[in-house]
Amino acid sequence: MDVDSEKYAEFDSTDDKNSQSYILLGLAQESLGLIEEAKSAWKKGLSIALGKGELMPAQQMQAQLQKYISQ
Repeated sequence: MDVDSEKYAEFDSTDDKNSQSYILLGLAQESLGLIEEAKSAWKKGLSIALGKGELMPAQQMQAQLQKYISQ
């Protein structure tokens, strides 16, 4: 199992209210070619980050999503 697959598999044990987890989940999914899943993770994480007032994680996820909006 490569590092990205391990990150993806370990996500179940992370806090689902932690917006940083969704950034990492999306990056792992993206690297595995799971683009739609990555976008879904970033959207969910973005919602969590905005709800908690976490601007930096929100900006990071928006930047990741923007890569696919402009394609």
